[in-house]
Amino acid sequence: MSRLAVALVVLLVSLAGCSGLSEEGGPPDREPYGVDEPVNPSIEDGSEGLLPGLTTEGVTNPDALFEGHHEAIADTPYTIETETVYVTETENGTVRQVIEGETYVDPEAGVALESNRQYTEGNGSEGAFPDQRNRTVERWFGTETLARTESENGRVGYPYMGWSYEPMEWVAGTLLGALETVGNTTTVGAVEAEDGRYYVVEGRGNRSEEFDGTSRVRIVDVRALVRDDGLIRQVVSERAVERTDGRTVVDSSVEVTGVGETSVERPAWYDDALEAQPEEPDT
Repeated sequence: MSRLAVALVVLLVSLAGCSGLSEEGGPPDREPYGVDEPVNPSIEDGSEGLLPGLTTEGVTNPDALFEGHHEAIADTPYTIETETVYVTETENGTVRQVIEGETYVDPEAGVALESNRQYTEGNGSEGAFPDQRNRTVERWFGTETLARTESENGRVGYPYMGWSYEPMEWVAGTLLGALETVGNTTTVGAVEAEDGRYYVVEGRGNRSEEFDGTSRVRIVDVRALVRDDGLIRQVVSERAVERTDGRTVVDSSVEVTGVGETSVERPAWYDDALEAQPEEPDT
């Protein structure tokens, strides 16, 4: 996890902090992370528009927010770096699972290539992904949506994706997933950096639910950085799922990097994956 990701997790506890700047062209990098100035409502209804889909009350329209991100970076390829850590505790012990990945995005060409690596420590049968201990998954989003998996024993597969995903819709889900999960957010302040002014968005969700006959309580905390031209730079979240049979904590970091330096090419396994797809069913 990057220093900024760690710093934003610190923000879960305190918004106070000292000023600092990242390397040129990067997002604010401070530890502990803080804001230079608060963003306060200034009109009678208690909210003020900051960007399409974002007000002082937080994210009001995720689609509009992503459209602003897309417009801010529409002609420039970039990388989305992700890391998600699952820690599951049950009476049988603790399992730690990590998914690290990159999604290479070319907005102008409308294509994306995702590559994820998954690692498991502990008893895999008790983790979040019991049948997928250690493997690599790649997905290509273009005219066709294709995937390649490779397990720890070297076995390679090309699973059927079920339907085609629109590349930018997949990217939007990657960037906005945590913010959409909590529903209620607020813009707590702004911070200046080398490449512009950033709004700091936070949110929290808490709900009880039944799943496969098991009661569970899901708590989500999320923090995001959105540049004043609309670019969504980073989203960091922490989820805690309390169940009657155990507990899972999920820490996730999503960060935009490699702006203007990313190359997106159709993967070498494209033809093999295309050939492995089943024939279209008769309608």
